[in-house]
This record gives sequence, C-alpha cells and structure tokens, in this order.
Amino acid sequence: MLSIWGVFGNGIPGTLWFRWLSLRIPVYLPRPGESKTALHLPSLCRLLSVHLCTYAPASNTVFYGYKEAFSGDAATWAARYERRMRQEFVQTTTFSLLFWIPAQSINFTLVPLHLRPVYENSLMCVWNAFL
Repeated sequence: MLSIWGVFGNGIPGTLWFRWLSLRIPVYLPRPGESKTALHLPSLCRLLSVHLCTYAPASNTVFYGYKEAFSGDAATWAARYERRMRQEFVQTTTFSLLFWIPAQSINFTLVPLHLRPVYENSLMCVWNAFL
C-alpha cells in the first residue's frame, strides 16, 4: 500500500512539484560581482514556507484519504476519513513542521534537484510509518 502511495501519491507529484518550486524560488543566488553562487537564506525560508504551507498539508490530507480507503469497509470511508481529519490533522501538521523543516532544509540546499524526490521518499517512509 505504501509503495503505491510512494510512486503515485508522492513520487510523481513530488518530482513535478520540486522542479516547479526550484524554478520559481532558487535558494542559491549569484553573489554580486562574482560568478559563484551562495545560499540565500531569505529564499530558503520562502521556499520552506511555500512548500510546508501548501504541498505538505495537501499531501497529508490526500494520504489520510488514501489510507482510510484501504482500511475497512468502503461504506464507512467518508465517516472514518472525516473523524481522522478532525482528530489528527492539526496535530499531524504541527508535528510535521518539526520533522520536515530540517529535512527539507537539507533537501533544498544539499540534494541535487533530480534526487530530491528520492531523498524525500526515503524520509516519507519514516513519516508514513508515524502516520
């Protein structure tokens, strides 16, 4: 179940998301008068904010629905999903900031663009086990 989610729920959308996000908010900017680039902390903060306030909550929301769809009777799916969102979403989203801010800081600054989904999916295994 989690491997399917890793490919279709997070892998493909994550690849497209990271590519789009990196083009819109680069974290390494040219230094004035030099050809070298340097980490630009305000851009990193902006990138983390955009990612953690949009993609991360949306991903958790869809993951809860996916997980509930495969656990139990289909007739009670909507009620279980609603109950889970009401009981766990805020707490999960809050805790996710503690986990994902350091993880994504490493991802956006040290991991090459083409390997970011691999890095994130590796950590996603830990995160999904927590969920």
